[in-house]
Amino acid sequence: MWKCPKCGESLKDDFEVCWSCGTTKEGVMDPHFLDPEADSAAPENEPMPDFADDSGEEAEPMVTVAQCNLAAEAHAMRVQLEAAGIPVFLADELTVAMDWLLSNAIGGVKVQVPDRYVERATHLLAGFSRSREEKANEADTEDAEGETEEE
Repeated sequence: MWKCPKCGESLKDDFEVCWSCGTTKEGVMDPHFLDPEADSAAPENEPMPDFADDSGEEAEPMVTVAQCNLAAEAHAMRVQLEAAGIPVFLADELTVAMDWLLSNAIGGVKVQVPDRYVERATHLLAGFSRSREEKANEADTEDAEGETEEE
């Protein structure tokens, strides 16, 4: 540890300049250390340039085609839609993954597609939902048959 010759701050040996006043171990002070005019934003804090689409077209609105209580279900839908060449965005996916209790409050994970793909995506997801319902019905039927055989 070393002590700043100007302000008396105790500093670790690996610091070359006092974080409090900008003075070096030898007592040389940086005249621009506390000068707000000399400060420039760190590169990661500078605003990003506007990356507007050069085509002049407006961004296509995204439409919610399905809502899921679980992120895994939304991912299964996303995989099916992307396999068909439809771009997909899962809205609120990370919120539900972080705290699944919020799922009902925010409407679950929303499967969204660009406006021009809505009809195709809805058709594909209808088959997805139907196959899920059929599997659930089969399981219910098997359970019911198992109960009647035991009685």
